[in-house]
Amino acid sequence: MPFLAERRQRIKLYAVIGLLIVLGLFYRYYNIFEERRINQFFDLVVAGDYPSAYKLWQPTPSYKYSDFLEDWGDSSFYAESKITSFHLESSHSKGNVVVIKILLNGKKEIALIVNKEDKHFSFAP
Repeated sequence: MPFLAERRQRIKLYAVIGLLIVLGLFYRYYNIFEERRINQFFDLVVAGDYPSAYKLWQPTPSYKYSDFLEDWGDSSFYAESKITSFHLESSHSKGNVVVIKILLNGKKEIALIVNKEDKHFSFAP
């Protein structure tokens, strides 16, 4: 029965292809919630809504609003000017955090860390 053997081979092939697609989607979207959080943050920064962006950052008591404005405000330390655009370059999980690389104003790449549990941000070392 060559027909049944051929059919089994085809089913195995489709199963492997399906599994590869599922694994690829899982890999691509594994950090989607942390990436979405970073996108929300930079949307607020680009719009100039610094109070909302500061709140979303969930700062520690030692990171004052004035420090935040130095880092992300109109004369941003990280972008060397006002941040007008951003692009998420990559994200990688490491334990309970996600390291996300962002391209600011099309020229300066930075890395931020998003905690998976409470979604607070910090600077990558």
